[in-house]
Amino acid sequence: MAPQSWLQVAQDSPFSLSNIPFGCGIVPSSEEASVLVAIGDYGLDLAKFASSGGFSPVENINHSHEVFGQPTLNALAKLGKSFTSNVRKYIQKVLAVDTPFPHVLKDKIDLQRECLIPLSEVQMCLPFNIGSFSDFYGGMNHAYNAGALFRGQNGALLPNYLHLPMAYHSRTSTIYVSGTPIRRPYGQIVEDMTSKDKVPIFSPCKTLDFELELGAFVCGSNEPFSNIPISEADKHIFGFVLLNDWSARDIQRWEYVPLGPFNGKNFATTISAWVVLADALEPFRKAGMKHPGRLLPYLQENREDFTYDLSPSLHQQSSKDKAGAMPTSKFTTPEKYRYNVGFGSYQQSESIQGALPIAQNTPQRPPLGLYTEKISGSAFQAPRGENQQTWLYRIIPSAVHEPFESAAADNDAEPPQNINCYDKLLHIPTQVRWDPFDIDESADWVSSMKLLCGAGDVVSKTGIGFFIFTAGVSMDPRTAFSSTDGELLIILQSGVLDIRTEVGSMLVRPLEICVIPRGIKYNVSLPEGPVRGYAAELHQGYFTLPNLGVLGSFGCANSRDFQIPVASFENVQGQKHRIINKFNGQLYQAEQDHSPFDVVAWHGTYFPYKYDLGRFMTVGSISYDHPDPSIFTLLASSEGVAELAIFPPRWLVMENTFRPPWYHRNTMAELMGLIHGEYDARTDGGFRPGGASLHNVMCGHGPDSNTHARASVAELVPQRVGEGSMAFVLEADVMLGLSDWAWSKSQKRQINYNQQTWLGLESHFDPAGAKTISPLLDEGKPIVNGDTNGHKKD
Repeated sequence: MAPQSWLQVAQDSPFSLSNIPFGCGIVPSSEEASVLVAIGDYGLDLAKFASSGGFSPVENINHSHEVFGQPTLNALAKLGKSFTSNVRKYIQKVLAVDTPFPHVLKDKIDLQRECLIPLSEVQMCLPFNIGSFSDFYGGMNHAYNAGALFRGQNGALLPNYLHLPMAYHSRTSTIYVSGTPIRRPYGQIVEDMTSKDKVPIFSPCKTLDFELELGAFVCGSNEPFSNIPISEADKHIFGFVLLNDWSARDIQRWEYVPLGPFNGKNFATTISAWVVLADALEPFRKAGMKHPGRLLPYLQENREDFTYDLSPSLHQQSSKDKAGAMPTSKFTTPEKYRYNVGFGSYQQSESIQGALPIAQNTPQRPPLGLYTEKISGSAFQAPRGENQQTWLYRIIPSAVHEPFESAAADNDAEPPQNINCYDKLLHIPTQVRWDPFDIDESADWVSSMKLLCGAGDVVSKTGIGFFIFTAGVSMDPRTAFSSTDGELLIILQSGVLDIRTEVGSMLVRPLEICVIPRGIKYNVSLPEGPVRGYAAELHQGYFTLPNLGVLGSFGCANSRDFQIPVASFENVQGQKHRIINKFNGQLYQAEQDHSPFDVVAWHGTYFPYKYDLGRFMTVGSISYDHPDPSIFTLLASSEGVAELAIFPPRWLVMENTFRPPWYHRNTMAELMGLIHGEYDARTDGGFRPGGASLHNVMCGHGPDSNTHARASVAELVPQRVGEGSMAFVLEADVMLGLSDWAWSKSQKRQINYNQQTWLGLESHFDPAGAKTISPLLDEGKPIVNGDTNGHKKD
């Protein structure tokens, strides 16, 4: 099992405790670069860490701590591989969950604020001052493909390739850190290399490409005219970076013979900012492929595992897909279903042509021998714009099942989904935050759902309940679940949900939400393994789009972007199916001998839907002040009980303004969650994807002390915030009570939330030179005849 850190690190983070890469960057409090190591979403500023006594337990490192204040890694590398290895091992111990040095950093909240800098706020630089750069022609497949480009397949590999290392020297002045914009070069090209008269023209490159390669920093020194034996090569390798050797192939093709690449290859080379030490790659050593030729003795390796088994990857972004581009999210899991579109509008769908009756709803004999069934989500006489009814045309009516019985386990005295035990819910006026909740590998969708907090009365259809789900296995395909208690809003944080409902299927991925109305039966499978996320069950009313007011006819969440399942059915009879129903917080079950997913066609206004959060159109101030966060509202309840607002990537341009959200006390309770990334008003590292925070009614909250300090002095240039992040808040117009699972049994509540977040805020009040205004009338003079200035009236 990989080592764990007391600082929360996402499971898929490239900067885990096993890695600890080194780099150089400029932190917000400095104008010069210094040495950092990466851990999760943070860079540990080793210069500040060292100056605060962070290396005092290790004398030999502490004695040379000045190297961490240098703008490159050259001075650090000069101390030798053993020294750097010891630094990495010590940092790993300091950051380990069971650190033997808790007094160094773990227990020092103020020092954490100074030394642990969000990577989004660090300007990364070239890690080394590079003296020489050689580009080796190492991979056989690459050598063959590149050779075939110039010499054809038969002459792709030159005879000397299998006998000696092939390389060319390139310019160190054109090595750039990753993220630097690269412009294609000009050079001589021959547009038709097959022509007899090859006449070049001077032109910008037309065949620019990139390569994903591994770069190694070779450090140390050797005597002039002496070689380093291959058996000692490892001692001189400081670490590795990803390297992109940009290539202008059409320019290279013309200049390649006789002296090799020049302008076509050395105009730009990009390397990653973080250097992974060779020590970190030791677990990935592997026996190399057998060499097809005979190497001379001086090139023969003296160990079997002389290669690394690595799988680098890249994300290619076209000119039409620039960073931060909207309006759709980029999903790693492709969509598999068709959908209708719209919100709150009339819809119809059929999976067999002719299954929907024409004009009427209840024909004497419905098409295809189906039964007509209606599901009502509102009163029959509700106003047309609020009326929610859908006609289903199914193989067997829903009434055909055995009697319901309790589905609670014998030892489940208090089902975790029950919010009707108000004497057992904890109402407390302090801020609460939770670490990411653990996946229950054995639980399915229904059994993994745990009540976090709630208020109201399910029986009288008032209030709302908030849940956490952490399922590890799919539901039995012969099981369907429905909730009579309310409409369920699902916010997925990780994994993928394949949801089959009575009216069709939805694939829900992170950055998508979905809503399943009260009473709709569904089954949840997990095609990519465990899932985690948040859910809100609205007992009162239903979710709708907020009014736009002065925004006009569109903006925020647009109706056209909501997706609705299309009809899909299965005709399975004579097999047992289990129906689970949540009724007044309790689980009940019944058996039936046919599939509940037998709706062949439907039409109406009551159905599930999903929405891609990347399509949300943010609005904001383009002059001054931070508007109310209601501008981020995506969904609101019809009865005003709850709202969902999201905080996607966006631009901030307000002038003379404290740009993060202001400090606040609210008549609404605020439950926040984080889907991925880092919320721009919480940079202390405690608010993490899969975790949550609750600021109950009138509980003070706002930016943490780190965020306040930086935002108060930040240069007010146009600023992109929330890049790679998606946070949300569920606001409820009730006083939320915490379940016992939320307060203690989950063991995820952060005991030091207040201390870590706000107790570091200091007073900056300075009234010197300002006139004090007394609250007394004219400094205590009596009121005469009602004149508040103390003057007698005529």
